[in-house]
Amino acid sequence: MNVMTKAQRIVLIVYCVLFGCCCLWIPWHILGASQSMRVGYGWLWAGPLNPEKLDIGDSNYAAPDLPLIVLRLLAVTAISAAVGILVSPHAKPKGG
Repeated sequence: MNVMTKAQRIVLIVYCVLFGCCCLWIPWHILGASQSMRVGYGWLWAGPLNPEKLDIGDSNYAAPDLPLIVLRLLAVTAISAAVGILVSPHAKPKGG
């Protein structure tokens, strides 16, 4: 018995790739005394890739922007879940 359709497998693979990208290609910010300045995106292991925006501090002080990462993960999960429900065989009307 086939548990997943081909469309559901495609949705699952795309979701896994997007989830991985959201975890590895992340937004960075520098926390100041009263505000947080976003300094761009970069790989998790390399830090931000926007050195021209780092005029307020060194890239050693940059930290992952966790609220934005969580928001991206929730958005990818919600969109993938909605598409997964739409392509499920139970969501299709019965013709007759």
